[in-house]
Amino acid sequence: MARRRTRKLALVIGNGKGPGGIDTPVCRADAQSVAMHLKDVGFNLTLVIDASLDQMLDAIAAFARLIVDSDVVVFYFSGHVRSACGFNYLVPSGGPTDNLDSAKKFATRAVSLRTDVIR
Repeated sequence: MARRRTRKLALVIGNGKGPGGIDTPVCRADAQSVAMHLKDVGFNLTLVIDASLDQMLDAIAAFARLIVDSDVVVFYFSGHVRSACGFNYLVPSGGPTDNLDSAKKFATRAVSLRTDVIR
């Protein structure tokens, strides 16, 4: 049986537009820098900048469909994050500004590390 060649795949998301109109350009710059370095070492790269919730979920789902067992995979996020009730969330560009204290409220307005990214 022929061995499958190992691929290097990376999804990098940089969301500088934070809750309440806060702009954090360093998040975009970090993502672009990491993407450049990953590309330099041979990664097939998807870079997403200032993504809405739907754009983040679509990019993650498309990336997940590409992955097979022999792949080397990197997921990198630079942006605003929140934690609620023991769950961690990646905040989309222009995401929720309220102080959400329940995971149920956040589950529909941000990307859950547990259910949307780590499967």
